[in-house]
Amino acid sequence: MSKIVAPTVHDDHPERQLECQRAIDCEFQALTGIAERAGWSWQEIALALMDLTEEYVMEMRLNAQPERGATLARPDPRTLH
Repeated sequence: MSKIVAPTVHDDHPERQLECQRAIDCEFQALTGIAERAGWSWQEIALALMDLTEEYVMEMRLNAQPERGATLARPDPRTLH
């Protein structure tokens, strides 16, 4: 069962991203540990995770395309690519 906890702050809270990072850290460590024990190198794991993240971002952006005339919520100043 997942150990990821729900957010405790509002969407626009400045610490929300850090809270998300903390929430998924244990599962991230577990996933990378499983992959390492299976025989994958940390470099292979890192590259696979980066590729999967990029695919996830592209899919989410496609699904979040605003309807004509609508505006997006406040964008994160960091670039996701």
